[in-house]
Amino acid sequence: MEIEEHYSQLLGVNSPWDIHSVDLNMTEQRVDIAIEYTDIEGLYPECAALCPKHDDRKART
Repeated sequence: MEIEEHYSQLLGVNSPWDIHSVDLNMTEQRVDIAIEYTDIEGLYPECAALCPKHDDRKART
């Protein structure tokens, strides 16, 4: 089992979301996990119209 699959099962991350990367830092006792939305398009919550996927926000830590 790949580490990404392990954390996906552990955290309950399901399609259309995916664990992109896992960085384990034993010195700092820290695990950084990058999660991505894998669908090409999404839905506007107000009207359910299709919209392109684009995220220009900074990564949250």
